[in-house]
Amino acid sequence: MPSMAAPPPPTSTSPAPGPPPDPHPRARARRRRAAAGDQPHICIIGAGMTGLRCAEALLQRGGVRVTILEGRDRIGGRIAQQHAGPHLCDMGPNWIHGTVNNPIVALAHETNTALHAWPHAHQTIIDAHGRPLDARTAAACSAAMWRIVHQAYAHSRRHAATIPAHLSLRDFFRSTLDAMPDAEVLAEAEAEADVDADVNVDAGVAARRRQLILHTAEIWGAIVGASLAQQSLKFFWLEEGIEGENLFVASTYQAILARVARRPLAQADVRLRATVTAVRWDPGRDQVALRTADGGGGGGGGAERGCCCFFDEVVVTAPLGWLKRHHQAVFWPPLPPRLARAIDAVAYGQLEKVYVTFPRAYWDGNGDGNGDAPPPQEPPTTSSFFHFLHPSYAPATNPRRWPQECVNLGALPLRAAGLPPHPTLLFYTFAPASGQLVARLAPHAPGSAAHDAILRAAFEPYYARLPHYDPADPDCWPRAFLATAWSADELAGCGSYSYFERRGEEVEAAGTGTGAGPGAGPADEQQLDRDLEVMRRGLPERRTWFAGEHTAPFIASGTVSGAWLAGDAVARRIWEGYFGEGEGEGEGEGVERDGDDEGDADAAEAAEAAGIKGTGEPKGLDR
Repeated sequence: MPSMAAPPPPTSTSPAPGPPPDPHPRARARRRRAAAGDQPHICIIGAGMTGLRCAEALLQRGGVRVTILEGRDRIGGRIAQQHAGPHLCDMGPNWIHGTVNNPIVALAHETNTALHAWPHAHQTIIDAHGRPLDARTAAACSAAMWRIVHQAYAHSRRHAATIPAHLSLRDFFRSTLDAMPDAEVLAEAEAEADVDADVNVDAGVAARRRQLILHTAEIWGAIVGASLAQQSLKFFWLEEGIEGENLFVASTYQAILARVARRPLAQADVRLRATVTAVRWDPGRDQVALRTADGGGGGGGGAERGCCCFFDEVVVTAPLGWLKRHHQAVFWPPLPPRLARAIDAVAYGQLEKVYVTFPRAYWDGNGDGNGDAPPPQEPPTTSSFFHFLHPSYAPATNPRRWPQECVNLGALPLRAAGLPPHPTLLFYTFAPASGQLVARLAPHAPGSAAHDAILRAAFEPYYARLPHYDPADPDCWPRAFLATAWSADELAGCGSYSYFERRGEEVEAAGTGTGAGPGAGPADEQQLDRDLEVMRRGLPERRTWFAGEHTAPFIASGTVSGAWLAGDAVARRIWEGYFGEGEGEGEGEGVERDGDDEGDADAAEAAEAAGIKGTGEPKGLDR
């Protein structure tokens, strides 16, 4: 809009006014450099799904140099495969959560990756004494469990502001079941909706049914990597998933990973065995200096191993667990208190997987189904899932009676994908049982007699309860064991993925943090949603960004899809800071302020632009 009055002419005593201060001088300077052909040099720490997608998105847009520093001797992060006998198995994620406009589903179709939607109705629940429930009771208990899960989600979404931070999802189950009349509990367990609530029922039977439904709910631990008693009720609403089915990646994530990595491997400077030990912002140069361990690293230009190199922007895609363990030692200046508190506050689960492969899927009882001759009927007609509830029959290896979740890979319809049958049981185990198992295995080489003996002792009590088991039948003798050890993997942050943990009641009463570990923060109200947003925003004013499943849009947190979206969003913000129409970066110490920030808005916009919407329900099994 034109000025209403011209300014007075300059005089010898009144110097000419200069231009107003530039609110974004660094952004303008970087854009001038880019316009002059001086390519910004961007370093991505970590070559998992987030780092590879971030690199791919930057290189697709062009005008930048990209270096990737990866501590392992391979790319992929937790997306990795190993063989269990002749079968290739995913050591990390097995699932894609949500199908509607999910970029990982699109990649699966592009790469002809075999996917499978499990029929959840095909399940077997084995009680505490090792006896299978009849199909009617099992289906009803499972339905009751998921019904209460959905009630808990709705309750959390409506009342998060007033729910005490120490309450867990298990607390909600107990209070809901305790409040139900006995007749209604029996109706839930027997799937008889027309039971008269006034009829006399056996209180002992109703109490046992309540316990059975609660034990069924304990399988939630295989979803978050921690027990039902640790899942926050207050922030359960953050567990919302993407619209659509939960799909099992039957032919592994191998082809999907290769597709995302194709452009970065061809166009970026990818350095393996390059563990970053220091991230230091130099305000004078307005760049970030990185130091790597002697195992590798560097930023190009003939950099030596273990060197210190400068970059215009750094994207830290290290897992949340790694950040928790190392942020105080690695970053200088120290991270702002609000960001450090956010990293410490969000919990990190420990999910482990054990593949037990047999000569044939004896539990299917079809007389065929070995690795050499495909069964005549596929998929088999037996259960897709086996749930072992509160087992009393494994006191030597499971004295705390943690539940076991098992997926029947023999039920995968693999012939259509040109793959052999997979006579394997995939067991999921979660903290604290997962950490204990990894500790027992640690002294022994994978595949050694001692290693396999530990796994046989730990899981035989469960597969021995399956149909047609005969200890004298060689078909019932495991051919191969394969176990993960993420809980002992330093580069994985000694865990799997983020989840939302309740705050300890004693900590809440004392008002000393979130109960998520040392350094969890001052005596303020737990704000896990804001913690995610703070990590998502990062430190653009220090040229340092954070990305990973823990910075994804809420509807995709803790998933491979979320990791991809997080890398994509940061790439867009960085690129627009140099070439885009908007500022895209946010100057100043904005990480300390309240209210919406550009990182959160960008993530939401990216998900919305892609047509990704939430289901209004929690995510499914295993991220």
